[in-house]
Amino acid sequence: MYMNSTLFPKPMASRPKHNIFADKKLGSGRFQVYHAKIPFQDKEYALKAFPKDASSQVAYHREQDIISSLSHKNIIKYASGIHLTGLEDMKYDFIVMEYAPHGTFFDLIINKGLTEEKLVRTYFHQLIEGLEHMHSERIAHVDLKLENLLLGKEFMLKITDFDQSQRTDEKRQEYKGTACYRAPEILEGTRKDFLAADIYSVGVILYTFIAKEFPFIEKQEGAGTKLIHYDLFNERNEDFWTVKASEKRNGEELFSNEFKDLVNGLLEKDPRRRFGIQDIKASKWYNGPVYRENELKAKMEKLWEKITFKKALKRGNSFNKHNSY
Repeated sequence: MYMNSTLFPKPMASRPKHNIFADKKLGSGRFQVYHAKIPFQDKEYALKAFPKDASSQVAYHREQDIISSLSHKNIIKYASGIHLTGLEDMKYDFIVMEYAPHGTFFDLIINKGLTEEKLVRTYFHQLIEGLEHMHSERIAHVDLKLENLLLGKEFMLKITDFDQSQRTDEKRQEYKGTACYRAPEILEGTRKDFLAADIYSVGVILYTFIAKEFPFIEKQEGAGTKLIHYDLFNERNEDFWTVKASEKRNGEELFSNEFKDLVNGLLEKDPRRRFGIQDIKASKWYNGPVYRENELKAKMEKLWEKITFKKALKRGNSFNKHNSY
């Protein structure tokens, strides 16, 4: 079944088999992303659509430049050589990418699929490995967040969404990322190191993996933005962790000393003193037990069955309630 929309025309029998068509919307952000496939082939893709206005074209060329230059198992793969006949006359440009069928890490956390420290550490390793490759190419993501981390076909973490990414030789800060994930120097407009700003976002993600909430919340105060609890974190760090542990039923267990040491280094206010990739890899928490790839796949397949069943049950209950007399 094909999308009945003005964006994607219905396929014609005379079109070549290598044409790609979209059949459903995957998510909504600044730019629309669609599930796509090539008829008569067992291949699925994600198709990101960029309108042909000036601002969107900057993002389109930026993302295409970045994603086509990266090749790593923990970064979403750019699909080159896909024929787009039938779409060239549209008011959009398209980027074709690897399809990650299991959604985002935001979805995974919401569905209580990330509750074990060993599993968290395994995925954190994958995030760091993907980020290390990006940074080795002198590319900063700029907008790392749960929604931009996907679960791929083999349940591997995939970093995606590069329309805000910047190369480190760019002097001007074009984008400001997403609230609650962005570094204080981004908020203050004093950023000098894109890579260090990425590390801060990684710290927020790791904390959220474990705590299922942000460490700090952005709040507008007058003409500026304040990070609630960030002063406490910097000035009385032990008190910060005491407060956070008291808010959790098993807070002392969640926030081990090794975990706190790593997060403290990741969320350091001074970018020059903030942890780098090698500091992360040398940390005690990082070097705890992780799952091998085959173990991870087996574990996640079972977990995904439970999540899928719960979703189906919830939809069924909602339908029955809506249609009851």
